[in-house]
Amino acid sequence: MADVQVTISDATGKTLVQTTADGPYLLASIPPGRYRIGATAGSSTKQQSVNVPQHGPADVRFYWDAPASSH
Repeated sequence: MADVQVTISDATGKTLVQTTADGPYLLASIPPGRYRIGATAGSSTKQQSVNVPQHGPADVRFYWDAPASSH
């Protein structure tokens, strides 16, 4: 999915990243810690918490239902 508004906030609620994902993936380099990620597609916003480990990546995925077919 493209044109998804993504916000990454730290544990205090401070926004660290605010961007638009142009495709199905967004890679962000942030220090280890606990974060809140919000993703908005159209009028639907979803949020998840994630713990970024000291070593290795964190994987967060958001899913939206496919739009209803107009056929």
